[in-house]
Amino acid sequence: MLKVSNDNIEKSFTLLKKYDEKLYTEVADEEVMDDLRNTLHDNHLTRLRDGECSVKAGIVFLDVLSHMESITDICSNIGVAIVARVNPETASLAHTYISSLHQGGDTNFNEEYLAAHSEFFTRLEEVKQV
Repeated sequence: MLKVSNDNIEKSFTLLKKYDEKLYTEVADEEVMDDLRNTLHDNHLTRLRDGECSVKAGIVFLDVLSHMESITDICSNIGVAIVARVNPETASLAHTYISSLHQGGDTNFNEEYLAAHSEFFTRLEEVKQV
């Protein structure tokens, strides 16, 4: 999760420097972070139910998950703001733009999402096997 957040921060700074609307597709990691949070949350509940985790540790873990997701959400918002700044006519359509991305409306975004999802969920499976 830390890698996803760090990648998003770096990509957001790149967006700020270049004002390149195509770079927003790289912020697809925000969607992957949502998927990771859901999976990690579910895995935690299983560990808690099986007695493999304490309630205190679980509270800290869930808090960290929440903060990491917030970081990637902010980075995604930066990406949308950059797109709106590059194309002012799209500023009023930011919500529609994000919705179209989430619904598969952009091939580049879809490719970035699938690549990031594969990368991070492969890592998660590797950690589970250790």
